[in-house]
Amino acid sequence: METPNPAERLRLDVALVARALAASRTVAHRMVADGRVLVNGAVCVKPSCMVEPGWNIEIRATDTPQFVGQGGLKLQRAVEVFSLDFQGLRVIDLGASTGGFTHCVLEHGATRVWAVDVGTAQLHPSLQVDRRVVSLEGTHVKDLTLAQCGGRVAEALVADLSFISLTYVIPRIPEFLAADGFAVLLVKPQFEVGPKGLDRHGLVRKGTDQLRAITRVVDAARIAGLHPHGLTYSPLGGRGRNTEYLLYLRFAPSTRQFDPLRVVREAEGYFRGR
Repeated sequence: METPNPAERLRLDVALVARALAASRTVAHRMVADGRVLVNGAVCVKPSCMVEPGWNIEIRATDTPQFVGQGGLKLQRAVEVFSLDFQGLRVIDLGASTGGFTHCVLEHGATRVWAVDVGTAQLHPSLQVDRRVVSLEGTHVKDLTLAQCGGRVAEALVADLSFISLTYVIPRIPEFLAADGFAVLLVKPQFEVGPKGLDRHGLVRKGTDQLRAITRVVDAARIAGLHPHGLTYSPLGGRGRNTEYLLYLRFAPSTRQFDPLRVVREAEGYFRGR
């Protein structure tokens, strides 16, 4: 196979090999998925990102993650794929946990984040003392009030929830989201398909079951008046992990075709052999 030329415009995974920063494209994919690759100083989690010859590529050490939790890398994927802008926005983070999503939106310019989680003592210490963050620990989504979130709807809402179907959460989103705002939900098929869709390890292996989970969530969103504007898979998956998806929603209908089957197939191809 012809060796790629680092003086040409290349995909990020190819560029890593061409510049001798990765031994193979498989290794490059993993480095990108783990959030270790910086392009011109910014983390990129999309292997297909096109890199110009003069752009700087750095490899971040594995012991210095960009975000306080891996959730940040998942949301970073949505930021890049959907070109999301959190600059100056008020954001509600449902299922904040250690604060990966919260940290990510702050890094992208959010001015205030309400970090909601039913658990306690989970939010990273650096976020607990951040004046931009309002910690609403010990709060279940079903009990959340607008008064707790500053008494005003937010311009953006993100959610990384476990052990609950998003179909139970989505009906409440319109109460907290501005008419021109947007939401990004992490769809976890393992909490949407029911026991019959899981193998003995708790994994949703069949693409048809993953598609069913996504469709279920999208249908619930449409009933709530929210329309899908994009879908992509989380780069943190592969062997022994469930494939998760990031769903981008707005109140206004999208003019673009929404094709979840294509994204499921892309994910299958990306994680094959990993």
